[in-house]
Amino acid sequence: MRRLKILLILLFVLNLADGILLIWGESTGFFQEVNPLMRWCLERGTGTFLSVKISICLAYILVTLVAKKPKYMNPVTSFLVGIYTIIVIRSLGLLIL
Repeated sequence: MRRLKILLILLFVLNLADGILLIWGESTGFFQEVNPLMRWCLERGTGTFLSVKISICLAYILVTLVAKKPKYMNPVTSFLVGIYTIIVIRSLGLLIL
């Protein structure tokens, strides 16, 4: 359970970083949100976008923590952390270089 909690914290931080980097990338013209739901939210403002993005992540975290068999959530959460790590590193690379 300790490993899962660490993964969930990482997921939240990476999800938030992804949102902030996307807003930065959108403002510079480097990025465009491809997810139709999140693009719609971004069109309504950065506050709406970040609120929805964080809410979805927190909902996943809550469901994971109250799951009857949380050990089954380890692989899913590990996968999501891996994907978000790649996305954040790629976004940083594109914005900084």
